[in-house]
Amino acid sequence: MDGNFLAEIKKIVGPQYVMDAEEDRICYSFDATFRDYLPDLIVKPGSVEEIQAVVRLAAKSGVPVYTRGAGTGLSGGSVPVKGGIVLVTTRLNK
Repeated sequence: MDGNFLAEIKKIVGPQYVMDAEEDRICYSFDATFRDYLPDLIVKPGSVEEIQAVVRLAAKSGVPVYTRGAGTGLSGGSVPVKGGIVLVTTRLNK
């Protein structure tokens, strides 16, 4: 990931909600299908506005986004087959 892109994402959701360490990325590389592809970045937005801003920035930059809840899906829909961002929705509790 480009350093400017990463800085912008951190501004949107806060640096504590952005993970790019390999050990964190591995945890979000699969779901219950056990297919695994390593994402470039994990982002945990806390509001609809943060989601919108992240998706806009990703679209502008050509970065794929995969939405993930608890990771128990059986369809592979949250598996980042082309890298990019895994957008984790667990902070959205309202």
